[in-house]
Amino acid sequence: RALPLNGVAAGAIGTPTSTAKNVRVGIVQFSGVNKDGGNLGRSDAQAVPASVVGSTAGRLSGMVSELENDIEWQEANFYNGGLMVQKGLQIAANMLSQSNSPQDGRKKIVIVVTPGKIYDTDVINPYLATLDVSGAKVFGVAVRRQAASTNIDTAAVASLNLIASSPSKTDRIVNIVLDELLTDKALGSLCNINGAFGKLIVDVKNNTDITNGGKHKPCNQYNEKKGCNLDAGCVWYDSSVSCQDTLCFQHCLEANCTADTVNNCFYDTNTETCWKTPTDCTSHTGKPVDCASDPDCEVASDNVTCTDKTCN
Repeated sequence: RALPLNGVAAGAIGTPTSTAKNVRVGIVQFSGVNKDGGNLGRSDAQAVPASVVGSTAGRLSGMVSELENDIEWQEANFYNGGLMVQKGLQIAANMLSQSNSPQDGRKKIVIVVTPGKIYDTDVINPYLATLDVSGAKVFGVAVRRQAASTNIDTAAVASLNLIASSPSKTDRIVNIVLDELLTDKALGSLCNINGAFGKLIVDVKNNTDITNGGKHKPCNQYNEKKGCNLDAGCVWYDSSVSCQDTLCFQHCLEANCTADTVNNCFYDTNTETCWKTPTDCTSHTGKPVDCASDPDCEVASDNVTCTDKTCN
């Protein structure tokens, strides 16, 4: 429920539209018998079978009800084995193949979540290559049991480094506790261009040209209000005397973005990103009431122009 699902049932691709670039999800559980000494191991994985009524039948879906049924089935049929991901990647690649995934410009991503080392990274390259050809990018989440990292978590991250897509492999991997999975440290960052994963998914880099805002850079690089508010990705907070990401970044859908007038959001189709309309005193020109209500601005003698307030 933390993701902006499009409400489209599994198997219903539909006609691409400007608002179709939103989220569908597929769920795969992977396990196996770990390699150990002379044991060659065995990779197992499963998506929900078509026989499960009301499920995705192992396909991408944008419906909460179908995905909830998938999760319930996976919980009831939980693997209690090792960590072998080969077959899991194979199923994911099939889900994202042209026959099963919409070709309307949506980003394709695979997020591998593991509580420990994955043991078959030496045999998965063919499946990673298939995902790469389809345009899918692979990210990794190491879920640790304790607040502090242990050797188990270090091994998990090392194995994910052999799975995550290039370039910027290390940026595609996070090491978090379970409670952080839906936050901006992982899944909550998918649309935020400054988020852990979003900065690599949205394809908007720092200093990229954007509409109505010139250049964008990390908000924490601003130490004064005017420069912060002129950046379409940032908002200055007087209470904390800090420059932070605009709440507009939380909107993945164009419709939700343009509807957010409280945060002055606008949707840029070139970058497929929800930005904040940059503000400074000149933006209040012709609006004397708005200008006078801004503590940093003052109305000029012509009662039209709004300028920075002069210090006395």
